[in-house]
Amino acid sequence: MNQGVRLNAHGTYVKIVAEWELDSREFQEDLENDGTMVVKDDLLIPRDPAMPLLEYEGSLDLDDIFIKEPPYHAYRPGGALVRDIFFVEVSAYETLRSNPHAGICDYRGCIVVDGYVEGIVLKKYKCTLMEAVDQGLQIDKNYVIDIITNAMAHLHSLGLVHNDLSPHNIMLDDNLNPVIIDMETCMPENTPAIYKLGTPQWSGNWWTSSLTNDEVALERIQLYLNGLYHPERP
Repeated sequence: MNQGVRLNAHGTYVKIVAEWELDSREFQEDLENDGTMVVKDDLLIPRDPAMPLLEYEGSLDLDDIFIKEPPYHAYRPGGALVRDIFFVEVSAYETLRSNPHAGICDYRGCIVVDGYVEGIVLKKYKCTLMEAVDQGLQIDKNYVIDIITNAMAHLHSLGLVHNDLSPHNIMLDDNLNPVIIDMETCMPENTPAIYKLGTPQWSGNWWTSSLTNDEVALERIQLYLNGLYHPERP
């Protein structure tokens, strides 16, 4: 069963509803009676004028961009977990906006509607590293490892740790150049996890931001690309 979120006509509340495709930008006056009503401020980041934020004003053509929405699946009654996780990711991309790296995905800005951040706009890429391996694409394994290693070193130089590096979170462009995506666990070292860190069988400690998480993941990705590591699929 998929979970989704819809805003009411006034944009004041959202509702968690099962069994329909997620579309946070769709407004409805008549929401189904089942589900849980939650305050909008618990899910979306209010636009704080004091916070540096690039507001996206370009085309919403999904052939060119990918829009990442808040992690609604993490919603728990009575808390602001969804908003807090999304804030971590937005903050990481804003830091990287001033300190870009070719091995980290192209951040285009945030979609802000009625004073709330509803999405992160990223460049759209060809496929994940895992999909490329599954499809038998001719990947330069050493090149991929070199770029990702350099990208992680750059991230660490900014005082940040990715904490969830895996072949699922590495994208390839049309020329098979790799970039790291998914910054929702990207935090300073030794920061306690807001929700959880890592992907099973790829990184280490799930509950504290640690350079070891990234080091373990890099080692396992290199083994994976060389056919020496075969983790079970989720």
